[in-house]
Amino acid sequence: MTAKIAVVDDDPAFGAQLARLLGREGFTALAYDGGEAFLAALPDVPPDLVILDQMMPGATGMEVLRRLRATSDMPCIMLTGSEDEATRIAGLEGGADDYIVKSAPPREILARIRIALRRGAALPATQPPAARWEFSAAERTLRDPQGQIVHLTSSEFELLHLLHERQGQPVSREECHRRVLRRPYRVEDRAIDTLVAKLRGKIEPERDGPRRIHALRGVGYVFVGFDAAATPPARPRHG
Repeated sequence: MTAKIAVVDDDPAFGAQLARLLGREGFTALAYDGGEAFLAALPDVPPDLVILDQMMPGATGMEVLRRLRATSDMPCIMLTGSEDEATRIAGLEGGADDYIVKSAPPREILARIRIALRRGAALPATQPPAARWEFSAAERTLRDPQGQIVHLTSSEFELLHLLHERQGQPVSREECHRRVLRRPYRVEDRAIDTLVAKLRGKIEPERDGPRRIHALRGVGYVFVGFDAAATPPARPRHG
């Protein structure tokens, strides 16, 4: 059976050249102009291997690789215009099977493709990992299990960041006011409670789903994690 190879590159000339090379060698080439186009077509036209340009506008090669690896072990070869070692290491650690420099001779490109296809065929079939929430403090992003960005206000992000870094530990309203709202806490001030309610609406969208932020009366709030059970944590004991 002819192997289907997806070529994902925002350079139409290079993509067409590589597709012609693959066609001459008996492969079926599927050309995509950018990462978003590839990801949109992936569920309906899954290839046997993807050749992915690392530097693309919009969804970069690393972003596409991250989203691909969340659900698939499909062989992936990254394309790069340079031989920068740090770039290659980042891609390999992110799940790429190999790297091809765009200036590589056709015989080397074809050899690496065949090796990756053989390696992929030898891998045992695996169940895709369960979709999970992904929180990145460095990138200031939160993605839901479908991979969609959850839009948070600056205050909502700062509150989630604080609770997330102290996961499983109670955080007082006083500290929330100081760290998130940047003002002293007053008993009659309900701003943090309102902010918690808004954040819950975004990370606890299912009415009967798990509670991820629990209120501890007279103490504050505790974040139990995105994948934790709905059982609230025990109230901390003092003295």
